[in-house]
Amino acid sequence: MDETKTIGGGLLASVPDARDFQFGSVFGLPALSELPNEYKTSDPLGIKNQGGSDLCTSFAVTACSEDQELIPLSPEFQFAQTKKLLGDWQSWGADLRTAAKSAVKIGSLPVDRLPEDFKLSPDSNNRNEIARWEEWPSGIELYATKYRKKSYFSVSGQFSVFNNMRAVLWQNRYEERSIFTGCVWQNQWSGTKGYIEKDDGTPSFGHAFKIYGQKTYYLMAHLSNGENIGERGIFYFKDSVVN
Repeated sequence: MDETKTIGGGLLASVPDARDFQFGSVFGLPALSELPNEYKTSDPLGIKNQGGSDLCTSFAVTACSEDQELIPLSPEFQFAQTKKLLGDWQSWGADLRTAAKSAVKIGSLPVDRLPEDFKLSPDSNNRNEIARWEEWPSGIELYATKYRKKSYFSVSGQFSVFNNMRAVLWQNRYEERSIFTGCVWQNQWSGTKGYIEKDDGTPSFGHAFKIYGQKTYYLMAHLSNGENIGERGIFYFKDSVVN
């Protein structure tokens, strides 16, 4: 029997926006026959742990950026800037689009530039101090501009959700571009060995993560809940669950 474990989340639903760039419409997608059964866009720079906090969107979006920048980036700074864009530091979590915008509009802060007072504590009890963007040192955003992203695209195409994702990953493998996404997490999944075979549990909370590869009929997900869940922090979502 799978052990139920409680982990931190923080993903809110994104409101549909017709202005989002659609990857499939702009670039097209390769034929499914061209795709191998196993590949990765990159290897995770590290498995971080958000504890019981609601910072998952910021952990996931910085994990995607780290694939390209090859240095650790601060989820704490990203969360503060995401909250600044939302205009509300008190509300729970964030949505994918606003978190992505923070990486485009502001950039990301290298961990070695993170003030000690703003590091997420093991018990996450300084979450509010981190979220209050006005409390951060003046001018710290200047260190983030070097790591701004140019744009973000919605994963779209003519295939199923699973196949659209694997096709987009494969097409962007040389640029090491991963997919920033999430789902409504089910607590039962946290106690598995990492392979998510069924979508028949009790929905719990929204959780953001990075998709960075395929392993046969599974997509590989890089979470931000430490190495003591899944396969050392990595989960594998079956095609039927993804769809």
